[in-house]
Amino acid sequence: MSNVKMKIYSPVLSSLDVIVLFAKFHEQLGFPFIEYSVHDKMFIKKAKHWNKSKNQYEEVTVDFEYLSSDYLLHNRQISMSRNKKHILVCWEDDCKLNIYLQENYKNDIQIIELKNHVEFVNNIGGEELKPEYKYYLINYDLAGDDYKSYVDWKNSRLFRFKGDHILIGNGSKALIKDGDYIIGGFDIVRHENIWIPNDRNFIESYKRLTDYPVGLVFLDCDEVIEKYANQNVNHIFYSNFFELNNKKLRKTIKEILPNFETSDCAVQALTEEEYNKLLGIDKKCISKNNYYLDSQIL
Repeated sequence: MSNVKMKIYSPVLSSLDVIVLFAKFHEQLGFPFIEYSVHDKMFIKKAKHWNKSKNQYEEVTVDFEYLSSDYLLHNRQISMSRNKKHILVCWEDDCKLNIYLQENYKNDIQIIELKNHVEFVNNIGGEELKPEYKYYLINYDLAGDDYKSYVDWKNSRLFRFKGDHILIGNGSKALIKDGDYIIGGFDIVRHENIWIPNDRNFIESYKRLTDYPVGLVFLDCDEVIEKYANQNVNHIFYSNFFELNNKKLRKTIKEILPNFETSDCAVQALTEEEYNKLLGIDKKCISKNNYYLDSQIL
């Protein structure tokens, strides 16, 4: 296993993040060969891992959890076999799992704590990665024929698009542009930029986690590989979806903001003033918790 720490640019917050890191850095972690896919229960049935004491590779079963205590929470210890070597890849061993299993189940497990093998950095090329905006314009035009209709976005929670080194502030607000008009919006709960390797085992797991209705589309594995493999993919998780329905009274973006230049980018930053004008909010008419929306858009 390499002693060089792997650089990551966003926090590790879930078991999915653990799988993504493992898929990207499995060779550095001592797993040159992964022979079986990641299954629904989030483990690999067979992989090759370097055993220093034996000076050889050996077959192992690999599980993934965010915390080692989640292994017990999900009752993984019940399915352990003394005839196999088990490895848990997690972000943090918060319960000294191997000691617990030895004392209570007479079983052993090797723990790989990813936090000991990575270095979190918040800059690329010396530039600070700070979200400068809290409001965004998302281009629905990019969706194309593969996406569901806009009304189906309310059944989803994830919008994804390709792009490098983009940072969108969690808790931000977004409006959706379709052609020349604003058609709705949502609140951004979280943004993650994830490298998608050309690894079918990883992609099968990734597809299950992001297919509609979690994401906006359903793709087979070959389509995921064609669209996203060996690329950075941005994932916007959102809530509080809304739609602006009255098309007869709407004005175009150019009519509302004559000097604003829209782009073909998936996401474009807005100022608070631009956001309010595009949404039709007159700040003088905001009363406590209620928005009174200008009829030019509704």
